[in-house]
Amino acid sequence: MLKYLLIIGLCQCFINLTFAEDYIGCFKSPPESEEPLLVITNPRAPVFCMKECLSRYYMYAGLMKGQQCYCMSTYGRNGPSNGCTTRCIDDEKSLCGSHDSISVYSTGQKVSSPPRRLRVINNKSESLNITWQPPDISNGNITSYIVRAVALETHAFYPLQPVQLQVQGESSDSTLLTNLQPGTKYNISVTAVNTNGESHPSYTIDWTLIGPPEKPDKPKIIEQSSSTVVVELTEGKSQNGPLSSYQVIIIHPGTIPPKQSDITYPDYHTAIKNDLPFYITGEFNANEYYKYKRFIIGDGQKIGGYYNAPLQEPFNRPQVGLVLVSRIGNEIKYSHSDFAEYIERCPCHCHHRALHSRTGIE
Repeated sequence: MLKYLLIIGLCQCFINLTFAEDYIGCFKSPPESEEPLLVITNPRAPVFCMKECLSRYYMYAGLMKGQQCYCMSTYGRNGPSNGCTTRCIDDEKSLCGSHDSISVYSTGQKVSSPPRRLRVINNKSESLNITWQPPDISNGNITSYIVRAVALETHAFYPLQPVQLQVQGESSDSTLLTNLQPGTKYNISVTAVNTNGESHPSYTIDWTLIGPPEKPDKPKIIEQSSSTVVVELTEGKSQNGPLSSYQVIIIHPGTIPPKQSDITYPDYHTAIKNDLPFYITGEFNANEYYKYKRFIIGDGQKIGGYYNAPLQEPFNRPQVGLVLVSRIGNEIKYSHSDFAEYIERCPCHCHHRALHSRTGIE
């Protein structure tokens, strides 16, 4: 029983000591036009007022008339007072101001409240343009803002390091986050820094736009006939977005088609109608790669909605290319291989004649 009483006594002393350290003093109440924020009308004890003001990021809690709790970032503008004579309802050892004086307590809050309304206003493949508004409660002068971006989901082949930058100046409200990975989901945060330290962060989540896949290897021609060509395709890779599909393209000899990452080619019928020197002869999903690894050009079938036309003039001796496609929603990016050249076959009698010419045998 003695030990129990001793523990209770020590706890009560600790509570009183804590309040004594948190209590700043008594000050004249400000005029009505300058009154701080009233948050509780019946706090009963300083601890309730302090907790409420701390949750709102205020540095100080003030009590008046024994039953009014105010939150403040500054105090004492009208000078000290000896008028804090009202005891708190549930804590008679603590002062709760009076009708014309306010008892001020420290909440322990030193830094500002978080910045507000953080949002992304422009997305690109390697950057995000963000804006924010300053904290409601600065608790002093804001000297800078710290912006961070942490990758949550990515197609990159390696772990991505967080990106961080510091934006100087209290009036700063935007910045451009660069050196980001395309096609990546980022958790973006911004904190405000005052002379006492860094605030809690505000968060938003957004994606960078996708980029083109890795450049694919050139198709390897392994068989050819008068109307077909068989090519072997190498598996593609993409770390700038999902690898969605493969396209096999046919190009007229001597033609250099466009290879921009946002250019798509027509189908066979459109190419013939508009006299274009290239077309898509087939498209298949990335998860069907092993089915089409050995691709027969010109089999007359439809592959992915594209007519795989038998090779004939003017495409009977084509160049063959491979396009990797990355697609999310309305975003599409392409990467193009170098072109495999059609191999001209010398007729047997040509080979025979050349051999006799070299040996001198008729």
